[in-house]
Amino acid sequence: MSVSIRELQRSPGLRPWLDQAYAAWMQEIGARDATVAAARVELDSALRAFGTFALIIERDRLPAGFALISGAAADGAQRWRLLDFFVLAEMRRLGIGAAAARLIFDRFVGDWQIVTLSKDRAALDFWRRVLARYASGRTSEARSAGEVIQRFSSSGAR
Repeated sequence: MSVSIRELQRSPGLRPWLDQAYAAWMQEIGARDATVAAARVELDSALRAFGTFALIIERDRLPAGFALISGAAADGAQRWRLLDFFVLAEMRRLGIGAAAARLIFDRFVGDWQIVTLSKDRAALDFWRRVLARYASGRTSEARSAGEVIQRFSSSGAR
């Protein structure tokens, strides 16, 4: 099994797939108007923001999920924030998400922040496992307003 990430900006033909996947993600998190049209509007808004990247997660060169990240330089360091991360339900528990996360962190070097809803136990468990391996325990975690904020630094391919 081969896992890779591809920037949407370099593969615009994947946009219809991303609209569908984003709508599925919206439904999964409980959005009321989780239609493909609503997903397109929300994605358009996110992608217009400076420093935002849409990444398609691929398994054996076929779309399996996506990640949206934003980045900015501050105080001489690159700072990244994971906005959204989704793997199709039928592709979960195969190691695709963990492999994709490692590829993303290696490619986008700097200080990272991942924010997860406190009530989303599956996502929290996933990120704790991934970061324990990736950052070797060099992470911090804080709680604020119903969210868990995890921070760590990536330094490139390991």
